[in-house]
Amino acid sequence: MFKKFKGESIHPEFLQENVTKEKLLFSYEKYNRELFLTHAKELREYLVSGSSAKVAKLIED
Repeated sequence: MFKKFKGESIHPEFLQENVTKEKLLFSYEKYNRELFLTHAKELREYLVSGSSAKVAKLIED
């Protein structure tokens, strides 16, 4: 969802077959928490009103 909104991921995603303890630990250690909080705030502000319609539009595009 955020990738469609801003063109980048808000956090790493792992599909079931790609989840390993090494990958999870690496992501946890290298994760930029400040950037996540900034992105989360931007997304909340975008979705403050009419969020279901906005999400549907993003998904359709």
